[in-house]
Amino acid sequence: MLRFVAIARFHWLWGMESRLSHLVGLLVQAGLAMMEAHDLAISSLQAIALRLSPQQDLKHELDQFAKTHHLDAACILTGVGSLSQVVLRLAGQPNATTYPGPVEIVSLMGTLSRHGSHYHMAIADSMGRTLGGHVLHGCTIYTTAELVLGVLPHLCFTRQPDPQTGYWELAIASQKAAQTEV
Repeated sequence: MLRFVAIARFHWLWGMESRLSHLVGLLVQAGLAMMEAHDLAISSLQAIALRLSPQQDLKHELDQFAKTHHLDAACILTGVGSLSQVVLRLAGQPNATTYPGPVEIVSLMGTLSRHGSHYHMAIADSMGRTLGGHVLHGCTIYTTAELVLGVLPHLCFTRQPDPQTGYWELAIASQKAAQTEV
């Protein structure tokens, strides 16, 4: 079960250079939902804080949250906690690697959407050794996972095949553009 802690509204500037920040602020205030230039998107942000409980699967719960709440575009702003088991796909490796816990989540980031998500995580063991990789099913909560998600209501994230990488990669669209494509 997910427990909601707080919801707040913010304005979020994604990937914008400082010299353009004043212009972006004016555009956001004017109600511009999205501007595209070199994979740049601007949207308001709604922050949602939640906590996962022992024995829950981290990836499953995040994916289910995106589906249950019809999230078209969100990101993990911060995530900490502990795991009793970790399943990661390490860089350049085709298969999953499982690690026993307990371990601490020292960093968790990624993009969420009911259309597909992508998470990476860094963990530390009892000696402080760190390891990171692509989060897969099987990461089991030990004591807690405390997460803050940023929901981008004017955007839509999907996954599309990229001929350069051979993987399904992030595709960003305005909510309005995504609705007209359906």
